[in-house]
Amino acid sequence: MALLPILNYPDPRLRTIAKPVKEVTAEIKTLIADMIETMYDAQGIGLAASQVDRHIQLIVMDLSEDKNSPRVFINPKVTPLVEEKQPYEEGCLSVPEVYDSVERPKKVRIEALDEHGKKIDEEVEGLLAVCIQHEMDHLNGVIFVDYFLNTAFSCVNEYSEWMFLILENKKNFYVVFLGKCGTNIGKLELLFVGTLTALALF
Repeated sequence: MALLPILNYPDPRLRTIAKPVKEVTAEIKTLIADMIETMYDAQGIGLAASQVDRHIQLIVMDLSEDKNSPRVFINPKVTPLVEEKQPYEEGCLSVPEVYDSVERPKKVRIEALDEHGKKIDEEVEGLLAVCIQHEMDHLNGVIFVDYFLNTAFSCVNEYSEWMFLILENKKNFYVVFLGKCGTNIGKLELLFVGTLTALALF
């Protein structure tokens, strides 16, 4: 097994749409083992192949307290079963030290294959529902910060072509972007993520 480098936001490769896995080969199984080791090393509970620059529909996760029950989802399909949404504070290995609340459907159906090519068909709630939706977003080129940062911004005045955008989340971390006026935040350049003290020294 090997540790894989995790892509960090706003790396454009994170926006790549993942392709279906055609066959669960020995190479795929090696990737699965490497992703699980990488997830554990990064102290995460879920990891999508897109985050390690392998753009296929593959997710690993482990929600157990002892980190001894990894699960694998290949070519997953997630279907909301209720309209009700529930907020949950999320973080992401590709956006270190940033946390915020995201609302997602409370109950979903997961259809996928496991690492042995066997079918998975489950109706789930709670953390598993949150985690699978979060990782599915990665396979579709979506990052969780898009939910609370994905808005266009305006210039300070009509003469400005470029400006800084500084956002604060509930954990007192600041996110600083640079870009042209009117640009969607998903396409801005990330300059800084950190505390107010660190921002003052930036």
